[in-house]
Amino acid sequence: MVESSKRVRRFVTSEVPAWLAATISAAAVLLSLARSFSRQVHPYALSQYQYTYAHGFLIRGLPGELAEFACGRSSDCLVSLVEVVGTASVLAFALVLWLVVQAQSRFAPAANLTLAAFASGPLLVQIGAGRGYHDALTLTLGLAAYHAFVRRRFVASVLLFSLGLLVHELVAVYILPLFALRLTLSLEQRPLLFRQLGVIVVLSVAAVAVVKLGHASPKQQREIASRLADSEHLSRGWRQYRAAGIAAARTEPGDLNGARFRELARPPHPRYLVPLALGLVLIFLLFALHRALLWFPLYAAALIAPLAILLVAWDIERLLSLAGLTALFVCLAALERTAVRHAPLYVLAATLVLAAASIQTHYNVRGRYAYNGTLFGPERQRPVRQRPVRQRPVRQRPR
Repeated sequence: MVESSKRVRRFVTSEVPAWLAATISAAAVLLSLARSFSRQVHPYALSQYQYTYAHGFLIRGLPGELAEFACGRSSDCLVSLVEVVGTASVLAFALVLWLVVQAQSRFAPAANLTLAAFASGPLLVQIGAGRGYHDALTLTLGLAAYHAFVRRRFVASVLLFSLGLLVHELVAVYILPLFALRLTLSLEQRPLLFRQLGVIVVLSVAAVAVVKLGHASPKQQREIASRLADSEHLSRGWRQYRAAGIAAARTEPGDLNGARFRELARPPHPRYLVPLALGLVLIFLLFALHRALLWFPLYAAALIAPLAILLVAWDIERLLSLAGLTALFVCLAALERTAVRHAPLYVLAATLVLAAASIQTHYNVRGRYAYNGTLFGPERQRPVRQRPVRQRPVRQRPR
C-alpha cells in the first residue's frame, strides 16, 4: 500500500515534457480561433477604414489611408481588402503569440501550460470573432514591440509600437504595462534600466499625443459621414451601428458623460473576468510559495491596468477579452522572476480541465461580433423565453 502510494505520488509530481506542453498550447490557440472565426467581417468594422489623413492627422487614420491607396472609392474592393487583411491579422496574432511565448520561455512547460489556459478563454474567441476590426493587427504589432524590448532591441521596439499606435491607440493600454513591468528585472543594471525607462517615456508621450491630437474635427466628421453615405454597403452597416457615433470623434479621455456612466453601471458577465482572476490567483500563489509577496501588488497592478480603458470606451466585453493578453504575459513575467520552468503532471491536468471548461462556455462576444456566423455554422444565441401573454376576456355590456 505504501509502495503504491509512493508510485502514484511520483507519477503525479513527475515533470511534463516540454514538447507536450508546447503542443497543448498550440492546440488551444488553434481550437479557440477555429470555433470563433467569423465568416464575414463585421459591417461596422468597414467604417473604421474611412478614417484617413485627408484633412489632417486623425486617430486610426493609417489603415484607412492604405485602404484608400489600394482601393480608392470602390466599396467592393474595400470589402475584399478587409477580408484579406482581417484574416491575415488574426492568423498572424495567433502565430506571434505562440512564437513569443516559445522565444521568451525556451519551451518551458510552465509557460506553455499558462498559455494554454489563457488561450482557451475569451481572448482568442474575440480575436477570431472580431475579424475586420483592428484588434488583431494592433496587438500583433504591440506584442512584437514588447518582444523586441525584452531582447533589448529598442529601436525596433519603438518603430513597431509606433506603427501599432497609428493603427489603434488601444495598444498602449495593453502593452505599456508589460514594458513597465520589465523595469523590475533591471534594477541592478543601471545603464539598461535608464535605456528602458527612456523608451517607456517616449512611447507614453507618443500615445498621449496621438490620443489628444487625433480626434476628428467637424470637417473630418462631415467627410467621414459623406463617404459612408456614398456607399450602399457601408451605409447599410453604418445605419445599424450609428448610435455609437464616429469613434474618432467621441469625447476625449477624462470627459466622462452620462452615457458613459450608464455603460459602466452595466456589470459585465463574470466569465469575462475569469482570466483576470485566474492571473491574480496564479501570481499570488507563485509569490507566496517563493516567499516574495512584496512583489505581488506591483504585478497585480500591471495585470489589472488595462481595465482603466473602461473609463473611456464602450465595448466592455470586447475590451475585457483583450485584457487577457496582458494577464498572460504578467503571469509569464512572474514565472520568470520566481524561476519556475518545470511543470508537474497535476498542473497539466488542471490546465486541461480549465481549458475544457472554457471551450464549453458560450461567450457573448462571439454572437456580437461574428456577424454572419462562424466557421462551424450560424451563431446560436440562447433563446429568450417569453412569457405567454394572458388575454382577459372582453365583457360585453348588455344592450
